[in-house]
Amino acid sequence: HIEGDGDTALTQACASGLEGLIAKRRDAAYHSGRSADWLKLKCHRRQEFVIVGYTASQARTGFRSLLLGVREGKALRYCGKVGTGFDQALLEDIGARLQKLVTDEPAVSDPPRMRGVIWVKPQLVCEVEYTEVTRDGALRHPSFQGLREDKPARQVKREKAVPVAAIEKEEDMHATASEAGKPRRTKVEASPDRPRKQSSARSGDVVEIGGVRISHADRVMDEASGVTKRELAEYHELVGPLLLPYARKRPIALVRCPQGDAQQCFFQKHKLPGLGDEVKKARIAGNEVIYVESQRGILELVQFNAIEIHGWGATMDAPDKPDWIVIDLDPDTALEFSDVVEAALEVRDNLDRIGLASFVKTTGGKGLHVVVPLEPHAGWDSVKGFAQAIASAMAEQQPDRYVANMSKAKRKGRIFIDYLRNGQGATAVLPYSPRARPGATIAMPVEWKDIRRIDPKEFTVRSAERWLKKRKRDPWAELLTTRQRLPDLD
Repeated sequence: HIEGDGDTALTQACASGLEGLIAKRRDAAYHSGRSADWLKLKCHRRQEFVIVGYTASQARTGFRSLLLGVREGKALRYCGKVGTGFDQALLEDIGARLQKLVTDEPAVSDPPRMRGVIWVKPQLVCEVEYTEVTRDGALRHPSFQGLREDKPARQVKREKAVPVAAIEKEEDMHATASEAGKPRRTKVEASPDRPRKQSSARSGDVVEIGGVRISHADRVMDEASGVTKRELAEYHELVGPLLLPYARKRPIALVRCPQGDAQQCFFQKHKLPGLGDEVKKARIAGNEVIYVESQRGILELVQFNAIEIHGWGATMDAPDKPDWIVIDLDPDTALEFSDVVEAALEVRDNLDRIGLASFVKTTGGKGLHVVVPLEPHAGWDSVKGFAQAIASAMAEQQPDRYVANMSKAKRKGRIFIDYLRNGQGATAVLPYSPRARPGATIAMPVEWKDIRRIDPKEFTVRSAERWLKKRKRDPWAELLTTRQRLPDLD
């Protein structure tokens, strides 16, 4: 929920690949039915259509394209076809459904003259994204977005975008009419769909943790474990003194999950309206960055529905001089965690031989991060070049185990030694940050001597207190005080 600069919020939503925003009149109640109290602000043109037919394909299973219709008045009018946006599973699933609906007569009042058309009963509804509508009502550059199982075909009508300013003007006219004692009628419909109120967002569902007001505290942020927003805030209150030294005055990026659903999460690097005052912003090399200086700032990120916190390899004090290197060991899904452990130990030994101390943490998945603290001295190119040299040398020496190329095809059965997190603006998940993954796992610093005995899945938001009490010392206690420079590898 964001109050304030709607234009900026919509721009950021579109830049993050979201469908758009839902806007609500601030003083309007939650109620059923259509009204201009709710607006659907779209990043792209989308419309629901009735599937009225299809064309067969000899090159692929299912069909070649879907023929679309939309209701205008009482008539169902033809409005073009869509042949992109399908994977093999969709082609087979939709194709099987359509075969059961085949009919001899077209449902549209103006069927196109087209060879090879197979007409179907107008029962399936789909959503299509497009760039514009031609003069004859057809879609330009359509792309299939999915079936709408929740909407009957009889409700599908042509939508028309309306400028927000026009709705505001309409509302002003209604208000004037109401003041004059005349009945108020809403002429503009924001959307055929009423936005659904989240069950976890009840009024009164607010707690205060660490001096920060946490709204929608009982919202489930991870379906697998049931971890709530309240638990995330309590977790950060617990680990704040441990996480803050790595986050303080360091440009950060967030993985935000506004509805607590991993499928609806997105990456954010800029400050939006709604973020608290303890979340600061600045400009580095012409780009806006955000950072925090206090534990309260981290809790404000939680209130903003941030789950993951990623950080640059440099601080605001010296943004051009990295203070650590991150070697990210990312295994192919077929490999075991024990394979990654052996790779991390090999990276550590290689660094030891050239006089560099290193530390290790889990990533919340099957990977590991080997972190090399640095005195802020060398520039980004030098640091990234050094990390690349380490990764390339290991990949050349053992090409059957390692790869330094991010190509998915080349990573099969191997561990990708990712050095790309060491460029300016690149980020890596910070120690103790939760992950937006099933189980609400966390990125946990561990001792090198314990690395063979751990299971990364055991480090979670809920188990963190037990693990922190169990360990005898902070395994990263010396990381931020270790002063070392890159050696000359020539």
